[in-house]
Amino acid sequence: MINANLDTFIDYEWEHAVELFYKGYLYYCSGNFIGSIPIDKNKFYYTVTRWKAVTHDNIIYHEYRIGNKNGNVLGYEKLLDVEGAYDDVKKKFFSAPIFDGKSFWEVEKEIAWLEQGEPIIIDGGD
Repeated sequence: MINANLDTFIDYEWEHAVELFYKGYLYYCSGNFIGSIPIDKNKFYYTVTRWKAVTHDNIIYHEYRIGNKNGNVLGYEKLLDVEGAYDDVKKKFFSAPIFDGKSFWEVEKEIAWLEQGEPIIIDGGD
């Protein structure tokens, strides 16, 4: 995994709002427990969406916010939308073929993790 410690990502960070970059797309991953405290580990909701982006040597990321005539973001699609027990949802995320038909494990060495605060430059900006 580029820009990250893989063990940290797997153990703690995958479930939070994270952005990943893979082959021209930004993948926005986000999970939440459903309900109130105390947390029920059997009620976890997780989504992954992606949209078109470009990078230069995995350092500076440009996000395309170019829409079609209907205003839809270029390449936007929801790839994963699951709810269930925390451990089951985690297994689904890491095994689902959401990265161009491949699982996280098949492309792990090519995925860049963008931590909050990483520069994301809107296309055309400096």
